Amino acid sequence: MSSRRFLVAAIVVIAVIGFISPASAERGDRRIRFGVLYSMPTGSGYLGEEGETTELDNAFGYQASFEYGITKLMGVEAGLSSLNYDVTVKQAEFPSLKLGDMDLLTLAVSLNFHLLRTEKMDIFVGPMIGNAFWGDLQTTDLFYQDFPADAEVVFGLNAGIDRPFGKGGWAFNGNFRYSFSDVSLAGGFNQNLGVDPIALGVGLSYSF
Repeated sequence: MSSRRFLVAAIVVIAVIGFISPASAERGDRRIRFGVLYSMPTGSGYLGEEGETTELDNAFGYQASFEYGITKLMGVEAGLSSLNYDVTVKQAEFPSLKLGDMDLLTLAVSLNFHLLRTEKMDIFVGPMIGNAFWGDLQTTDLFYQDFPADAEVVFGLNAGIDRPFGKGGWAFNGNFRYSFSDVSLAGGFNQNLGVDPIALGVGLSYSF
């Protein structure tokens, strides 16, 4: 999906928000979420010799977001996450070989539907769309140069739960995200590498 399509999708989301907001008799909460996440890529690709596959290894990272409640049961959440992946080449009957590593900064917007909202918990789920800004593939082999990567549009599913504690606005947060994502490498590769990560996050949230 091109950046132009992402722009069109973002405009549609804003238009929907603008249509819903005036009709909302009661706004929802505003909530900040932040914490750590663990990303598990499920895709792979072919970058080298025949019979070799190239994969991104599991990685820890950081995330933060802000949700604006359009209604009591619907909100728009804008967030960012930062990760660094090791890139590994695998071949049958041979040990895995680290090719290099890549940084990833993702900016995404989710439309959250709050399925269960009580004093003890808040469960939400909804679609997500965003942009993945990939850093260069920085190789560990001295005979290779670094390979630039293009920014890519990503989309998928966002879900989570907030468990309040104490009498203030603080809560424990857990979240799940699955996104359809590729990375396009230029230079000597000119190949797409599948990522499609499952990400699990934990942290804190604060409503006001």
